Amino acid sequence: MRKGCCVVAVFAVLLQAAYAGEAPAEAPKIQFESLQHDFGQVAQFTPNEHVFKFKNEGTAILRIERVHANCGCTAALVSQDSLEPGEAGELKVTFNSQDFAGEVHKSVTVTSNDPERKDVILQIKANVIADLVCTPLALNFREVGTANAPSELVVKAFSPSGKKFKIVSATPSADYLKAEIVDPQKDEDPYQVRVTVAGNPPTGMFNATVLIQTDLDKTRPITISVTGNVLSRTEVTPPKIFFGVVCTGDTVSRSLLVKANSWEGLKVEKVESPDCLTVATEETKPGKEWKVTVQIKDAAAKAGDKPAGNSTMLKEKIKLFLNDPTMRQAEVMVYALVRDCK
Repeated sequence: MRKGCCVVAVFAVLLQAAYAGEAPAEAPKIQFESLQHDFGQVAQFTPNEHVFKFKNEGTAILRIERVHANCGCTAALVSQDSLEPGEAGELKVTFNSQDFAGEVHKSVTVTSNDPERKDVILQIKANVIADLVCTPLALNFREVGTANAPSELVVKAFSPSGKKFKIVSATPSADYLKAEIVDPQKDEDPYQVRVTVAGNPPTGMFNATVLIQTDLDKTRPITISVTGNVLSRTEVTPPKIFFGVVCTGDTVSRSLLVKANSWEGLKVEKVESPDCLTVATEETKPGKEWKVTVQIKDAAAKAGDKPAGNSTMLKEKIKLFLNDPTMRQAEVMVYALVRDCK
């Protein structure tokens, strides 16, 4: 037994010695002096350059396979795409600030044949001092014509770099928008563009713009998006009535509202309905809101008489006649599944 143990031990020592004698596999290794750079405050419309230095600290040739910037505003150029062990290289990054204002963060990804670090991400940042800033860049009128909707929204324009300028035009893309330029009262005050919804905008969601142009040579026109939801002058909710399952012999009812959103004097003048339904109207807010109650009569349920356990679909229409010149008539569909529940 002791002789066998000695043989195993000797074999293990020889095996370790054999592995220890093997040379490690050669591989490249990319190493950057720094992975980030802060340009600090930079003027708008200026190119800004920084050189990232790196070295091949491996034992095989380092190949730069790809350099990719995450923005078209940033360009990156490597000094050479193949480096011998110990050789140094440079990556020049150029950031163009013309389309930015305030804090900006961008990145450049360097892909190489380094087996342990395939991708290296370099970070750059800058604080761009713009010649012109407009805020906000998006206006939302919410539900136009209701009490909680703003009557006007304001865009302010100023120059962080201190350049003197003048707004020469503020042009809406839709004829139902109005944009008024308000000159500053003092030098330190911003320009204002007051935007209102005027005329007869179409019912439903709208998406328009206001284009602000100044006398600054390099700055492009600034586009302000304008959105909102124009409610119809008179609104019927819900537009359809679903009773669900109605057992024969039951009498059930549902209600809907007819509302005047931006005017007063609303009146439900007449209602037309099929014999299987009973409709009653009630003015709940003088000149502004009417309640319409729709009832399935007992006789209607029996009209759907089928063998026990069977069902029939009730699909009817009621017509509301209004005094609104833009909506003289409104139609509401009524659905129910009539079933013998015995």
